[in-house]
Amino acid sequence: MTNEIDYKRVIDVDLKWHLAPEERTVRDALAELSEDSPDRYDLFDRLRNVETTPPIVKVGLYNGVKYAFQARAEWEILHLADILGDKLKEEYNLHGSLQAGIALDWTKLGERIWIPADYVLIERENASIFSVDEGNLISMTNPTEEDTILWEGVIYRPLGLKNSSETKITALTTSQPWRDLARQYSQRALHHAAFRYRDFVDAEFQPVLEALVSDYAAQMK
Repeated sequence: MTNEIDYKRVIDVDLKWHLAPEERTVRDALAELSEDSPDRYDLFDRLRNVETTPPIVKVGLYNGVKYAFQARAEWEILHLADILGDKLKEEYNLHGSLQAGIALDWTKLGERIWIPADYVLIERENASIFSVDEGNLISMTNPTEEDTILWEGVIYRPLGLKNSSETKITALTTSQPWRDLARQYSQRALHHAAFRYRDFVDAEFQPVLEALVSDYAAQMK
């Protein structure tokens, strides 16, 4: 059944987030301001009056799609790092993001892999890979031994150093052992994206998540 579902069409067309002009204007203005700008408070007030909820969020599908996609993006970037090494930083504009992740040129990555239509729009400055936010995938109260090893080696203590965007960019572009471990981590993250969020998805759209994860699993071998 899942193989018959065009998950890209459902996500990019059927569940597309169509922002009203005023909401888009406010969101774009917020994106251009620095974190410490006093104008952000007024814009957030304006946004509360006009903001809408993305359809993909309403049906409970977003988190599963988000984390599955980030795992797929990590896999692709790891492949590119094998080829480009340190040149990857400039080629894909790797830079720090919130929660110690790696932000990048999503438009350029989109020339290689599919990016869910509203991912960057919803995430804004949070759009990244290998961030602490991915801890939502792991049961921190009772993690498996595999989860603990991968989390600490890839996210929490990359290269045995502090958890930071800069350390992860260095690991990505210079350390083959870290990339090998990160591949295992991304495969594990895809697994968790499928199972940890399935019950939060409206029954009608659960096969969409299953089809996406099945396709990604085939690509990430």
